[in-house]
Amino acid sequence: MIIKPSNFGNGGEVDFTAHYKEGTKQGRASLRKQHGVYEVYVKWFFSKKDETVLHKGSLRGCVDFANARFGLNDIVGG
Repeated sequence: MIIKPSNFGNGGEVDFTAHYKEGTKQGRASLRKQHGVYEVYVKWFFSKKDETVLHKGSLRGCVDFANARFGLNDIVGG
């Protein structure tokens, strides 16, 4: 998938996987831009407020991190 900075206007997010597991917890791994910083984070299922930030940084750095962590082949474009 080509991930563009324009994907993050008005609170937009990009989902990487809806099947992230850590022990017995399951969640959705996504990328967002919050306060000018990109974040790869997991929103845990069955909890409205529980989430874990896995990586913060530039858009390219976050996409590279997600590719390595989740076995993806996404690129940054436009």
